[in-house]
Amino acid sequence: MTDVATDLLSDADVARSIGEVASAFPASVAETVERVLHTLAPVETVIADDTGHWYQLTGRPHRSPSTKGPVQGVVITLVDVDRAKKAEALVVDALRYTSSIVDGVRDALIVLDPELRIRSVNRAYLRMCGGTADDARGRSLFEIAGGALDVPALRERLLALTEDEPLDGFCLSVDCPAAGRRVLVLDARRIEATRDVLLALEDATDTARADVATRRAEADMRLMLENATSGVLMVDTSGVILFANRTVSRIFGYPPGELL
Repeated sequence: MTDVATDLLSDADVARSIGEVASAFPASVAETVERVLHTLAPVETVIADDTGHWYQLTGRPHRSPSTKGPVQGVVITLVDVDRAKKAEALVVDALRYTSSIVDGVRDALIVLDPELRIRSVNRAYLRMCGGTADDARGRSLFEIAGGALDVPALRERLLALTEDEPLDGFCLSVDCPAAGRRVLVLDARRIEATRDVLLALEDATDTARADVATRRAEADMRLMLENATSGVLMVDTSGVILFANRTVSRIFGYPPGELL
């Protein structure tokens, strides 16, 4: 026994069956001994004792001095990995927490590797482009949405990204499999301390349609005023003429546009 093992056992336990001293060890130790004796192959696993303390458990066949001799027993090693295991659990919890936040974001988010292949996507992306996260993972950004994002200017900007030079407000009109024709505004950032890229796709379709409708309404109103039989004159608060229709031009004897 090593010095650490003597914290669990005493000299009186030497030559006793593992079953007789099982209470001194996590239950997995006796199971590992039986498995090694049955398979004659090493076993390695991570276990927790009754207090939640983590160990790396390794069991190896113990042979006679001749490596071809019969197995005489099992050598058990327990390595304290509690701090590393609990740190790993904290990282996993943090990733789950972050993932839940990302999935709640309304904009489609894509994490890209340095070759601009998809590492992960959020739910908003799946609603927009369809498929599953596994379908998207590993694909080139320029393959999705029927290749609609395969625009040389976008590719060039993404490859040239640095932490100091992000991509903001890159507009595209694309056909999305699950959402139809959409107007997208793309923003991209290098993820700190990595070469990965976080790409956000904002669906600006409704805003773009509203802008088009507003411009169309303004154009229709201007046309109506231009052709009105009554004179229409618009001035600002300082008296500067902003608009005068044809009728006003005829009344004052000025060519169209001369009054402005």
